[in-house]
Amino acid sequence: HDLQVVKVLSEASSGYHPGRKVFNEMIEMIKRGEADGIIAWKLSRVSRNPDDAGTIMGMVQRAEIKHIRTVDRNWFPEDNVMMMYVEFGINNQYSKDLSTDTVRGLVKKAERGWFPIATLPLGYKHIQYKRLGEDEIIPDENSFYLVQKGLKLVATKQMTPVEAHEYLVGLGLNGKRGKPLAPSTWYSILVHPLYSGSFEYPFESGNVYESKAQKAITPEEYDSIQVVLGRKTKPRPKKHFLPYTGLMVCGECSCSITAEKKKKVQKNGNMHRYIYYRCTKKKGKCSQSAIRVEDLESQFVDLLGSLKVPQAFHEWALDEIKLDQEKQVEDRSMSIERARRSYDACLKELDNLVAK
Repeated sequence: HDLQVVKVLSEASSGYHPGRKVFNEMIEMIKRGEADGIIAWKLSRVSRNPDDAGTIMGMVQRAEIKHIRTVDRNWFPEDNVMMMYVEFGINNQYSKDLSTDTVRGLVKKAERGWFPIATLPLGYKHIQYKRLGEDEIIPDENSFYLVQKGLKLVATKQMTPVEAHEYLVGLGLNGKRGKPLAPSTWYSILVHPLYSGSFEYPFESGNVYESKAQKAITPEEYDSIQVVLGRKTKPRPKKHFLPYTGLMVCGECSCSITAEKKKKVQKNGNMHRYIYYRCTKKKGKCSQSAIRVEDLESQFVDLLGSLKVPQAFHEWALDEIKLDQEKQVEDRSMSIERARRSYDACLKELDNLVAK
């Protein structure tokens, strides 16, 4: 095809995200005049995000890129850029939809009680051929019961974490790659909540789910291990949502406000649950007592009820809202009109292409 290949570039990063090192290197080469074209399997291999796609289309229109060759067609500066825009747009939307569907599927799996990651902690494995209703994660017979034994030894303080590690290695416990269990892997096992029946997904999101996989230890044993490790100030993520925490400080000592759930069982067996908010008193003595959430919310209602919006501000705000609404209507109409013209141009281009 009379093409001179200046350099072959291979990109491992996803084209869905801007800021790729190799892509930027290619763009700089073209700007320096070291190349004036791109050969790729598909446009989707060049970019699937609007930032990089805009860069490519701008350079094509300015003839900085004189030729893009893919497996099914050529792209030149004199071509209608709308067709390239459509193809880039389709690629970007496909990636967005695929990402959304993948995340939704993983979250649904977590909600069903199965840890949605490819590489599970040592001792667990995905079942390869699962039938409907069967467990998706099962114990790995080669390591689960050894891991369980080590965790219980640490939880009951029969051994220190270091002694338990040496003991398990002596029993032949290996890591994922078949080598003796590394100390770092053992520590990650000690702090992973999956062994006690829960997991967090996504990581550091605060979303905690109950696991249906077989437990190696109880939650109480897990807490005991964390105490042994000196992680008293780093408890497991809580599954309870307590509103207003983090929004207030104590009016007397300026300490943060925390919340607690309490329950009371009456003689007739009825159980009542309460939520109390109180000062953490981390700075020392504080005379403020705890308050029930109902009383706290009553104070919020009174406080908000005492606020009054000046009439002048009210009228100004309404005028601004109306102006903003009118601008949104105008912008939306212009966007619809531009999209309609682009759509008509695409149809005309396709019709002419077929006619030829």
